[in-house]
Amino acid sequence: MSDLGTIQTAVELARRVYFEHASGGRLHVVLDDGNLSSDLIRWCLYDYKQVGNHGPTWAEWECGEFWRTLTEKEMQQAYDQLHEGDAGPAGLSAGVRFLGSFGGSISLAEGYKA
Repeated sequence: MSDLGTIQTAVELARRVYFEHASGGRLHVVLDDGNLSSDLIRWCLYDYKQVGNHGPTWAEWECGEFWRTLTEKEMQQAYDQLHEGDAGPAGLSAGVRFLGSFGGSISLAEGYKA
C-alpha cells in the first residue's frame, strides 16, 4: 500500500503545473495523457526541444522530479486521483480543460470561472 502523503504530494505538485499551464505544460503527455514512465518524464523535462524552449518551469521540474521517484503503482494512483471525477486536474471546468488541450498553454487565471 502506498503512503497517502506521497500520493497527495504528487497530486498537489501536478496541480501547481496545471495552475501555470492548463494543458499540463511540458508534462502534458504524462499528466494529461497518462503515459506514466520515469523515462518519459525525464525526456519531457530535459530532452524535449521546441522553438523558443527555455526549459521547464520550477513547478514542472519539481513535479516531474518528484513523480520520477514514484513506483508505477504510485504514479497510477496519483494520476487517477488527479483526474478523479473528470472535473479536470485543478478543479477546472471541462470547457477550460478543452481549450487548454487544443489552444496551447493558458493560465488558470485566464480561464478559471469560480
